[in-house]
Amino acid sequence: MINSVMYTSKYHNQIKENSVKQLLHIIVKIKKQAEKHGIRVHITPSQYTSLTCPKCGHISKDNRKTQEDFKCTQCGYEDNADHIAAQNIELRLTSDVLRSKLHNIDKYGRLVPKRLSKYTIKAILEEYYAPLSIEVPSYRQCMEQANITLLGGNQGAV
Repeated sequence: MINSVMYTSKYHNQIKENSVKQLLHIIVKIKKQAEKHGIRVHITPSQYTSLTCPKCGHISKDNRKTQEDFKCTQCGYEDNADHIAAQNIELRLTSDVLRSKLHNIDKYGRLVPKRLSKYTIKAILEEYYAPLSIEVPSYRQCMEQANITLLGGNQGAV
């Protein structure tokens, strides 16, 4: 029994290694073909792309109810999970702050991911989105705190 488990585990590891090699080979081919046609290919880290809300920056596994659906547990924003991931990937490549913290530039001017742990990436994203998570009181809340009546009412009128 132990021999068959060891054999199975070795076999699965071999399959994984071959799959990764095949995937890397495909990526290299795509990059070469794109660059032949004048298309620059940039790579970005994929961690948290489909778990991060593009509106408020909240990162949680609970934001993904299903493989397809995304609903932020903090702000309630809803969209297709693939669309969310695409928005987050675009932001990582277009935001100066995220681009510089997550990527290096190779000798051809392409963005390549820095070697960062997923925890470091999460910390960078949380720092980037921190200003969005500060609750700014609405106009109504400010007026209510100042004890001013909104839209009518004769309270205190002379």
